[in-house]
Amino acid sequence: MNPQAKLSVCIFSDANFLALNILENLLSRNCFINIITKDVNNWRDKTMHLSIKSKFNILDIKNFAFDNHYDYAIFCGGFVNSTEAYVEYTGFISLPNINAAKTVVIFPFDVFDRDQVDRIKISNNTAILFLGDLLGPRIDLDSDLLIARSLSEMLWKRKLTLAVGETFYPIFIADAVRLIIKWLFSFGPYGKVVFVLGSQVSGDTFWSDNQKLIGKLEPKYDTGKSARIIPKGFETEVVNSNLGFSLAETYNWLKNNLTSRPTLSEKKNETKKIVVKKKKPAFPKIKTALSIFGIVFLFPFITLFISLLVSFVAYKSFVSGRDSAAQNSFYLARTFAVISEKGSDILSFIPGVGLIYKEAKFAATFAKQSDAVGIDVIPIVRNSTQLFENVLGNQVYDSINQSAKIETEMALLYNDVLFTKTITKSASEKNVVLAKKILTKIDFERFIKLISEGRILAGNLPELLGQDKSKTYLLLFENNMELRPTGGFIGSFGLVTFDAGRLSDLTVNDVYSADGQLNGHVEPPLPIKNYLGEANWWLRDSNWDPDFPTSAKRAEWFLDKEISKQVDGVVAVDLFPIKEILKYTGPVFLSDYGLDITSENLYEKTQAEVESNFFPGTHKKASFLTALSRNLLTEVIKLKTSQKLNILKTLYNSLDGRHLQIYLHDNVPQEAFSALGWDGAIVIPTCGTSCYSDLVGTVEANVGTNKANYFIQRSINLDISMGVSKIDHKLTVTLKNPANPALGPSGRYKTYMRVLMPIDASLNSVVSYNGDSQERLPPELTEVKGHKEVGVLVELLAGDTKKIEFSWISGFGGSPPFMNYGLYIRKQAGTEGDPININIEEGGTKLNPDPRFALTKVGAYGYNTTLARDLFLRFSW
Repeated sequence: MNPQAKLSVCIFSDANFLALNILENLLSRNCFINIITKDVNNWRDKTMHLSIKSKFNILDIKNFAFDNHYDYAIFCGGFVNSTEAYVEYTGFISLPNINAAKTVVIFPFDVFDRDQVDRIKISNNTAILFLGDLLGPRIDLDSDLLIARSLSEMLWKRKLTLAVGETFYPIFIADAVRLIIKWLFSFGPYGKVVFVLGSQVSGDTFWSDNQKLIGKLEPKYDTGKSARIIPKGFETEVVNSNLGFSLAETYNWLKNNLTSRPTLSEKKNETKKIVVKKKKPAFPKIKTALSIFGIVFLFPFITLFISLLVSFVAYKSFVSGRDSAAQNSFYLARTFAVISEKGSDILSFIPGVGLIYKEAKFAATFAKQSDAVGIDVIPIVRNSTQLFENVLGNQVYDSINQSAKIETEMALLYNDVLFTKTITKSASEKNVVLAKKILTKIDFERFIKLISEGRILAGNLPELLGQDKSKTYLLLFENNMELRPTGGFIGSFGLVTFDAGRLSDLTVNDVYSADGQLNGHVEPPLPIKNYLGEANWWLRDSNWDPDFPTSAKRAEWFLDKEISKQVDGVVAVDLFPIKEILKYTGPVFLSDYGLDITSENLYEKTQAEVESNFFPGTHKKASFLTALSRNLLTEVIKLKTSQKLNILKTLYNSLDGRHLQIYLHDNVPQEAFSALGWDGAIVIPTCGTSCYSDLVGTVEANVGTNKANYFIQRSINLDISMGVSKIDHKLTVTLKNPANPALGPSGRYKTYMRVLMPIDASLNSVVSYNGDSQERLPPELTEVKGHKEVGVLVELLAGDTKKIEFSWISGFGGSPPFMNYGLYIRKQAGTEGDPININIEEGGTKLNPDPRFALTKVGAYGYNTTLARDLFLRFSW
């Protein structure tokens, strides 16, 4: 064994393609691996491409004794010869000291046998997984599993034989391996049998999707065969892999690697060649004239197609960082769009076909304006990226001049976007179908507001970056694995200083060190006292108010009282943007700790380092997070321009999704952040005259002093009935805790859940449903800044699922009644897009719903989405 390896893993398997992918993933994580196998030569042949030979050994099972110092063990059986799956497993568990390692046992779904599974003694250190139908490069077509047999039959016999009612559960190999490794190194489903399946696909759909890729296939159903059935009584984890992509990647690999059988390009010739004798045209002049007319009539469409094609090339050049090529391509695309626009305008007056060219004219006009927008965006991004580099770099630069350039360019962009909206709205009023469709798909108002407020921010950047006077901001690191109202538990905080436009200092501090310096008693809110058991209030719990500006001011107050430090603003960030940035930088190596931090292991490694041997007053946590922050910034500086563009996009998505929240003392930029919803404030947007503005939002605070949010799965259902004089609401939040019960208190989820509602709301009840049992929960009602909050305590044991149902009534309160209704659904900071289902019933009124809604039944409309950002919907009647 390599004594320097951080993690050691033993893999017991033949050289199947799942085991190979697991090996490569583990090697990328710097693990040391011993492979135990009956066929050493096969493993050596299939690992010849790996250059890191020193980090794994291939050992014959006959000459191997299991070393009890291994951290983890993986068994893969039955993926080539399914009949040998349980025989191989018997050999695996006979190894000495096998129980000393955390173990993941993996079988294909096809080999499930309840009798065999019942015989297996599952310890709290072992997880048994049954995988669905694996697809991807290096697939084993010699396997006797259903997916391999089906692919072989389709390739070489041009048919697909299935049992009646057969279904597939396809999983792309990389998705399966990613989940397996995550479970292996985290808490995982240890002590359980879990079916890991792809989204269910019928045999007909599977046949149809394959036929699209490889040509005509003959479907055949075998009534003598039984379809596979998911057994009852076991947990199921669904992995959403795209079937079309998975099949395409599989066939691409097979096409380049099949040597002993026909290649994918060789298909049966199922049609006879028909020989047609060529005849001389009877009327060559007429044919020529018709050709000319055809070219004239098609010319606007041809030039429009060329314009769109060149625009696509421009976009690809732009995202790859080739600004000059992108700008030239946009100019060329705009030229073709203008030609198409003029041609369509001339032909739009022809009776009978004029409507077609009317649509084509608008399409060309819209393409022309889109190209103009593209031309405007390029210098904005170029200068923003340069400013970003300058802020993080060591060179002196003129932040005033660079900010002025961005502000001027955004003014041009503002005019072009505003004009695009105007022409689209005008065309829609003239019944141009494409224009109406675009208005339902593009939120012009959002873009216009973003650009307008962006101009303000650009003009104030020099002041924010300390051009004339040094500026220091409080950076709150909020761990959303322990969810709190503004994103997560404040375990650490940073002080970020900008001087003359550059980042001059960044220090990270442990919050407990600061809290230990607070003199005197600060009375906490009752829920903190009652449910967290804290008699005092500290900086670490200062973000109890979901309104971020309120919590930010409170954090500043605690900072001043604890360490006598005043700041110019507060920024809160959770793990999401850091994980996303790591996807672009790649692993960040921390030499003092001998660790590679990646987007996949960020949480696990950070928790392990900062919590191991930690006690208040130590500097271990602060030192680790300071090293990580500085090294991450160093890696960002090294990125190519195209990758820095992705960093800017990540920051935008983080602001939009409330993973990054900003509160500043400078009023002008703060008002801009507020207008964009980036300040984390609780507001109820106005929806115009004669309109009732409704508010719905959930706020959870983990008061269990653990990181149980790592496991929690959440879904939301909102039912609204619109009456003549009142609105009935029923909000159901489903919480599922798939944590292993063996984790004990660390797997229990204890949360103080609040629901935000309008000030005129009248609560009916709060009911908790757990299976067939139900319990009325005592609510705690408060009125805060123009809205109400209803709070209840919810506890969810590991492996448990509960539904928390809030019901209330709010009224229009106006005479005459309002004729419009605006529904604002607020996303909680720290969550990553929970699924939400919204159902609205007319209930005595005739609704004209938001275009996103679909008619689900007479008088009822539904809309499903993920709550990745705030949602605003509007109705009229």
